[in-house]
Amino acid sequence: MEDTLILTMSCPDRVGIIAAVTGFLAGHGGWITEANYHADAGSGWFFLRQAIRKDSLDFPIEDFPRLIEPLARSFELSWSLSRSRVRKRTVILVSRQDHCLSDLFHRFRTGELDIEIVAVISNRQRQTIAEPVCRAPEAVLLEALFLASRL
Repeated sequence: MEDTLILTMSCPDRVGIIAAVTGFLAGHGGWITEANYHADAGSGWFFLRQAIRKDSLDFPIEDFPRLIEPLARSFELSWSLSRSRVRKRTVILVSRQDHCLSDLFHRFRTGELDIEIVAVISNRQRQTIAEPVCRAPEAVLLEALFLASRL
């Protein structure tokens, strides 16, 4: 997996947000490898997520807050910057369908789902989730059984 930075932003929706953010990144050599954005008409908010090659920016990552501040202030942006190589700690919530849990574990085992599974929580008897959970890493299995036993 390429080491990328994930920039997420939200702000009141208005014209020019995408142009300003991508212009800021391009102005600093930022190579955008993925871009997603949408406006929520009901709330009037705009949401943006961009993946940027970490090695493309012309400044140290530590300077990002200082450099993005004027843009963030002008658009009332809330933002976060994280590294894609850091696995997200994930809890899986299971209800009725075993195939969903099996699919998630399959994707995890094959590397398609790049997360750290820390627990599986279900509102069902532990026997009904045992088969897909038993194929999980041992630490996940122990935590899942502990949580299921407390139901």
